[in-house]
Amino acid sequence: TSVSISNISARVNKDTDAVGKMDPYVKFEHNGQQVRTSTAQNAGSRELVEVLRLPVGLQGIIKITVYDDDVGPDEKVGEASVDISLIQQSGGVYNANVPFTSRNNSGNVTATFKLEGLPNQGFGGQPAYGGQPAYGGQPSYGQPP
Repeated sequence: TSVSISNISARVNKDTDAVGKMDPYVKFEHNGQQVRTSTAQNAGSRELVEVLRLPVGLQGIIKITVYDDDVGPDEKVGEASVDISLIQQSGGVYNANVPFTSRNNSGNVTATFKLEGLPNQGFGGQPAYGGQPAYGGQPSYGQPP
């Protein structure tokens, strides 16, 4: 099972770079697996037009971390999380808007999470509909059989 992550947007309330604007990227983690967006150079905040795929289990938390890509070590801007059960309860697609805070910043991350590769994926896992039995048509009237 995996989750596709799209419509990713990181909005930071305070640009902490001394020179220029922040170069943010977002990392998503679950059970030791991780994916990240590309870095938005000198963007401060921006929507990222990417689709990421993260292997996940059917329960647990997806950790979301916003970073500022720096020349030295990247600076962690903030953390948030999404519980996989919220994605399941939303029919397999969840539009998240999660706030984050850190000791020197705050903001929010929005993203669309879509579960993929589930058994019986579709209309709530209900069995397929077999259709109506074939109908032989109306009997003829006034004509010999």
